[in-house]
Amino acid sequence: MANSNFKGLDLKRAATGIMVGLPFLLLSAVNVPLGIVSFITVFALFYLKRFLYASLLSLVFYIVAVMAFFGSAYSANPVMGLAYMAIAMLLPLLVYGLDFKIAVDTYSQFISPILGIGSLALMFVPFPGPALGLGYAVASSITSKREVFSIYYLPPLGFIIVYLTSALFTGTPIGMGLRHVVLSMQNLLLYAGALPSRPLYAVALIGSFILAMLSSFVVPKSLLVKREMRVRDAAVTTAGIGAVSTMALKPFFINPHTKIDVRRHMTTVRKFMGYLTHSRISIAMAVSALAGLVLSLPLGAWSLLALAVSSIGVLVGVYAAAYVSDLDTLKSLFSGILVDVPNEQELEQLFKENWLVLIGMDELKDRLVKTSMSFEDVPGVRPIHGILLYGPAGTGKTALGIGYAAWLAMNRGFNLFVVRAGRILRGGPYDAAHRLDLIFQLAEAYQPAVIYIDEIDALGRVRESPDAPTYLTTSVLLQDIDGIVSRYAKVLVIGTTNSKDVLDPALVRPGRLGDMLIYADRPPKELVRKIILGIAEQKKVTIPNDLLDKASEVLETGADAESFVNCVALKEKLGLEGELSECLKAVSTGLPAY
Repeated sequence: MANSNFKGLDLKRAATGIMVGLPFLLLSAVNVPLGIVSFITVFALFYLKRFLYASLLSLVFYIVAVMAFFGSAYSANPVMGLAYMAIAMLLPLLVYGLDFKIAVDTYSQFISPILGIGSLALMFVPFPGPALGLGYAVASSITSKREVFSIYYLPPLGFIIVYLTSALFTGTPIGMGLRHVVLSMQNLLLYAGALPSRPLYAVALIGSFILAMLSSFVVPKSLLVKREMRVRDAAVTTAGIGAVSTMALKPFFINPHTKIDVRRHMTTVRKFMGYLTHSRISIAMAVSALAGLVLSLPLGAWSLLALAVSSIGVLVGVYAAAYVSDLDTLKSLFSGILVDVPNEQELEQLFKENWLVLIGMDELKDRLVKTSMSFEDVPGVRPIHGILLYGPAGTGKTALGIGYAAWLAMNRGFNLFVVRAGRILRGGPYDAAHRLDLIFQLAEAYQPAVIYIDEIDALGRVRESPDAPTYLTTSVLLQDIDGIVSRYAKVLVIGTTNSKDVLDPALVRPGRLGDMLIYADRPPKELVRKIILGIAEQKKVTIPNDLLDKASEVLETGADAESFVNCVALKEKLGLEGELSECLKAVSTGLPAY
């Protein structure tokens, strides 16, 4: 996908950062320095993809806003001022403290807390600030569904309770924006006991919360996944009439070297527009508008503006959800300790350096391409769950496995998650099993997805004893590969190993990795010669015929051939053509140390 860059500026990320930080900018309507400083800080951290820090500092700015907004009122009435500040601070600290803990426990970052805390900041902005705040709370709720591990109902709950309680303490009419006063206890009791106000606050509290939750619920995570898959299908259609015609007429004879770059058509705006075509989004906007209407009781001319403003939250949430599902954003949210998520450029590199350079495996690549048709919603056909590539070292298993995963990502719209076994096993067996289960939850949320695990025997060995280091990780693999939620879930696991015998027998049965077993043996001598010549052509290297004949007889695997040709290329670059024979010794028998 082409980056939206203008002289080094990522316009897409900048536009999303402005949208996310807008509540803090609007805070400058009541406190100019605080609003400007908070907006610039949150925007800068968001643009740098430091989402967790942006969330933490936005919470700090909100607390500063509470203290600054009611500083004078606290001085005049310390008891009531302190009581209000406690309510205004404690609930957000609990709500978003839980979100931060979940982010740490799941080794990820969240964007939704920035939207949720921004909704709280809009409490201080005059009308229609609170209505827009409700909209941003809904936006935070929708966005959290794409973040997989976040809790979607917390942002509306936190905003509505904190705002209405604060409005009660300040004697603010519902929906007008908080005042710079704090009622005394006596006045508060009189105000809360007045017949017109008590029912209104009860209706606003219950009604707006139920409607806000309903508007978030109407846009389920599964809807966003399905819409994304449909948009990807549309992107394939626009990629080229010829390629689409080939798939339609000869679905089982697709050229595995044909690359339809779906990602190049998958901008955040395209996803966003694709989501908006669904009727549920319109329903969610209508329900969110009703929530804003309830929050503006008693009804008046301003209620129409509240109705319109609060519905904007659904649009913000859907756009933020589309941004979250962008590969570059996914990489920032989840890559690192948990799993690697290649972005568009890395997918292109994986595809070129693995799938395209494989020599002598065209028939096998054709079979793999045909197998991908099981994910095309064919009636009565279950998507395959696993592919295991096994055989001697250096025979191209890793290149074939990661290359096919990259092909699926670029031609079938799969999200690719690369699991490093060594990284997963850090911290002990319980932590490793927890991380592995989180990866499968992530893949299920972003299906169609492919999980690639190199050296899978490090995670799925035979369960000889419950005390074995990999006993728990093997159990997680068995449970999650065999249909995470449904046996028709579009999550594929590709594993590679040098020894199939060390894997748990239940792991390699059909329905799991045994859906497709591929044995990568050492190539015959005539194929070794073709591999050497093919790699030499790719590297633009000329190998003398006598050395080529010797290498064809001595070398045994594709890895040997690649290392040999690479050595020859280096010698030629250094002008050491007379030492080319040493390249063969270095790969086959080894150079003498003395």
